[in-house]
Amino acid sequence: MNYLKIFLIGLCCIGFHSCDEDSFTQVVSLDIPEHVPKLSFSLEMSDIDTLIETFVSTSLDINADEDFPTISDAVVNMFKSDELFASFTFNESTGRYESPAGPLLNDGAEYKFEVIHKKYGTATASQRIPDPVNFRNVEYFFDAAVGEFGQKLDVLSFILEDDGSQENFYGFEIIVENKSSLDSNVLIWDIYFESSDPLFEYGSDDALLLSDEAFSGNEYPVRLNIPKFFVDTIFNSEVLVNLKVKNISRDNYLFQRSHLISQQASDNPFVEPVIVHNNIENGFGIFRAEAIKEEILILK
Repeated sequence: MNYLKIFLIGLCCIGFHSCDEDSFTQVVSLDIPEHVPKLSFSLEMSDIDTLIETFVSTSLDINADEDFPTISDAVVNMFKSDELFASFTFNESTGRYESPAGPLLNDGAEYKFEVIHKKYGTATASQRIPDPVNFRNVEYFFDAAVGEFGQKLDVLSFILEDDGSQENFYGFEIIVENKSSLDSNVLIWDIYFESSDPLFEYGSDDALLLSDEAFSGNEYPVRLNIPKFFVDTIFNSEVLVNLKVKNISRDNYLFQRSHLISQQASDNPFVEPVIVHNNIENGFGIFRAEAIKEEILILK
């Protein structure tokens, strides 16, 4: 029995000794390489654009505390199937490079965006505009769903017709226009909405995204739940609901998903850092494309 007591006392002493501060800390010396700035830009392009614009800057050191610098002396061009399609000029008032958009056809052509700077070299990225979206039977239902807190929600529903010959990713936008019956005021909402469908995912700025992985080549019913205060048919003489369904490129989808997850992981010491999707060669940023088809419902 005495041997057992001695063994237990010794085990406790070892445990207390192992719990000192040095047992939980480790100092590791890292040689962080010197940061070499590279060109950085973000460009979103759709088949209904009349103006293409982008902000051009450079990457910053991880410990930098300044804002991203504006580069105004770069040569910025876009090529379509290796032929010059658009030359961009710098707009001093906006700090962005701009070019009027020609017809951006969904013809399978590759668009290559190129930024050249005498100090930072050349950065490029390529995209193809996805095929147009096909959907039908767009309908609006009042008080057709219930939210997580028991509140009534309206529902905008339609049938999505997916092309099974390719991988598709979808995005959605709803704009509500309320024309007052009391005066000439028009209130336009680019509204927030949600879905109870488990196949939907969230992207940047709480945008709803949908991959066709589970229904490729088939029709798929979509129901979007809308808070009631966005649509007012009582005090307005006319209410329009503009549904925009987007077929977004794979780079667009990956960027939106990784950007959201990166934001959610920010300042959380228990989550692994998330690298935001980047498709710029010899630089950082994103070049993404989408095809948009819209339908307007007149509710009143």
